[in-house]
Amino acid sequence: MKKYLSVIVAVVMLISIICMAGCGKGENQDNETTTQPTTQEQGVKFGVGSFSAMTAADAEDESFPGEASLTTTVAAVILDENGRIISCKLDSIESAIAFNVKGEVQTPTESKSKYEQGYDYMMSVYGIWNDVNGDGLVKEWFEQADAFCNVAKGKTLDELKAFVAETGKTSGELSTAGCTVNSYDFIKAVEKAVNNATVTTANENDTIRLGFAPSAKTTNATADEKGNIEISFTISAVTLDENNKITDAWLDMATCTVEIDNKGVATTAGNKISTKKELGDNYHMASYGTDLNGDGVVLEWYKQAEVFENACIGKTADEISALVVNGYQGNAEVQSAGCTIAVSDFAKAMIKASTVA
Repeated sequence: MKKYLSVIVAVVMLISIICMAGCGKGENQDNETTTQPTTQEQGVKFGVGSFSAMTAADAEDESFPGEASLTTTVAAVILDENGRIISCKLDSIESAIAFNVKGEVQTPTESKSKYEQGYDYMMSVYGIWNDVNGDGLVKEWFEQADAFCNVAKGKTLDELKAFVAETGKTSGELSTAGCTVNSYDFIKAVEKAVNNATVTTANENDTIRLGFAPSAKTTNATADEKGNIEISFTISAVTLDENNKITDAWLDMATCTVEIDNKGVATTAGNKISTKKELGDNYHMASYGTDLNGDGVVLEWYKQAEVFENACIGKTADEISALVVNGYQGNAEVQSAGCTIAVSDFAKAMIKASTVA
């Protein structure tokens, strides 16, 4: 009898264990189905956002050429489970291309980010008018960006936004810390980064780095056709562990186009810049792209970028180079996964992000 009783007890215990193991979904006391939160709603998150502005000025005469320019500010953040900023990184890049009164475009010069320029940006020398906190000092641009990010630590987006007016003027902790530069672009980029954040494979102690691969395409204007200036920034953000291996990665691209006639007059389609990731399915690569790997599918641009991002996780900067073959294509693994577009700028930006201080 005791033997049978032991068997019955064991069966009851087994049923209880099975019920406990399957409690991801169940019924509450009101007989309503409930679902436990998934890991996608919990844990440390990583997010990246950018804010771009373009300008176009007509050429006046030989002494005053016209100019087309694009400036993109990027922010990357790691957030805790409560949406507070654990770490933050900012950088900005600008490219300006001149043209004369005949609509002839000058050869563009190499563009470096403001963080890369360091003290050569010379805000601390020529930006004394930015001494709005009265301490007699004006920090260099990268120092001001660092000051912004240091103040951001431990704060929610709303708490950080309280220190930036709609005009971009800083106050409170930001101003006291030495971030006196107009921070409109900073807060816009950070806001996007926070709103874009998703659960990450990175650790909260990992280091955030940003990198850019700038490019430009230009044609001169003629009597019959307008000239064209296209400026693009491929943007990368990574998180690095203590061995400088990538634990999470992100890619995007900002582009502006300016048309010029043979009298040096510039026209644009508008000043709002949407990145390719922000355009999402509206970029229409899936609709009009070419099936280059023979699988019968063309992924949208942001999905192709995600393939390359995933290929970079776990790699160092040196190992990323091996993902590119023939100077521009992804290797066989990258292509078979659906990333068939040119990836040379992806790799340049990712390597830059992985190596820049």
